[in-house]
Amino acid sequence: LFLGKMPDGKKIAVKKLKMDRPKSKIHQQLAAEVKGLSSYKHENLMALIGFCDDDVNYCIVYEYLPGGNLEDALKHWVSERRISIAVCTARAIVHLHTHKSTPLIHRDIKTANILLDANMTPKLGDFGLARLGPDSDEFTHDVTKNVIGTTVYMSAEYKRGTVSVKLDAYSYGVVRKWKQECFMLNLCKGSAGVVERPEGF
Repeated sequence: LFLGKMPDGKKIAVKKLKMDRPKSKIHQQLAAEVKGLSSYKHENLMALIGFCDDDVNYCIVYEYLPGGNLEDALKHWVSERRISIAVCTARAIVHLHTHKSTPLIHRDIKTANILLDANMTPKLGDFGLARLGPDSDEFTHDVTKNVIGTTVYMSAEYKRGTVSVKLDAYSYGVVRKWKQECFMLNLCKGSAGVVERPEGF
């Protein structure tokens, strides 16, 4: 990502896609990310400002989020803030799965892809691996030969090539802390209160 500035002085984040693949693959990633960010707007999803596709440069322009990513921030946070982040992230995932008639499956839920704004509000980003999924929560309804993402967060079913919204739920549950401890387990252990489950999750 690169830090940029609009003519009015507003800061932006610019992601330049790598040119190390066939153009068809680059177009596919660009289309997936632009569609995910433009069609599934939510307060806990990273906002799309624009994109560039001129056959030379392939860039995506996002809102600038000065808080960095969750992976780094977790090193210094108390449990109350972690719980708030977990609930907001769950709401973002539920929104992707239920906002449209066909759910959008992110396929790469991890702390490095959860960015934070100036108020430490989490925004799920990086939709380069996202795809439209089956309209059922059963793994057997869709099969893919293109199993991609971060291996440590993948469910066994997805590694076998079957796809559903459940794979995002699995990844969310194993999002890991900086010492390779289970992030969600730490949230539960560090809390004396009760966290309400977001509706639909």
